[in-house]
Amino acid sequence: MKKALNLVLLSVLLGTSCTKETEPDPCAMGTIKFDSYSIHSYSLYVNDRLVKNHAGRSAYDHSAFTGQYTVKVVQDSGYIATPYVKEYSLDLQGCETETIVIPKQPGEPDK
Repeated sequence: MKKALNLVLLSVLLGTSCTKETEPDPCAMGTIKFDSYSIHSYSLYVNDRLVKNHAGRSAYDHSAFTGQYTVKVVQDSGYIATPYVKEYSLDLQGCETETIVIPKQPGEPDK
């Protein structure tokens, strides 16, 4: 009787202590892509946090978990009176890309 009770307790203990390993959800994250057509550099902010000083005429992919984000693009150089500042509100979905385009400013050369 005692052996049977110990066997039952051991099997219950082994059954409850095993955990199933789960793989991370590959679509738990999305991408915010920044495409700059301007020759000037920009500071890129996500939720009021600086994520990159971005060089002109280049692209940058920022990975982030799904959810709501505020994105701000601030021109660092090349402005006369005030910098170009643009704010966006994004609803980032998993396995998707939201693209922010930084346009060429008036008066910039084509190349």
